[in-house]
Amino acid sequence: MADTQTREWDRPVRLAQREGIKPQLVFAWIRANKLEVRDCECGHNLVKTESFDALMQERKDKAAEKQAKLEAELATATEPEAVNA
Repeated sequence: MADTQTREWDRPVRLAQREGIKPQLVFAWIRANKLEVRDCECGHNLVKTESFDALMQERKDKAAEKQAKLEAELATATEPEAVNA
């Protein structure tokens, strides 16, 4: 059997396990048409791995951008005045 990294199509649960996220999130993306999906003969949904990887990269980039923005805001914030004792 091929490794998850090399499969063109894979089951949502396997992809979720690979990324350490809940499978419900992957199924929500399927319902929202954010992932390319096809049905297998056994009745399971199969997600195109390339589509899933692109969405995960987009999410990681967005999180990094948000973190950088937050750090920039913290760096420019003024320090509170020292309390006189």
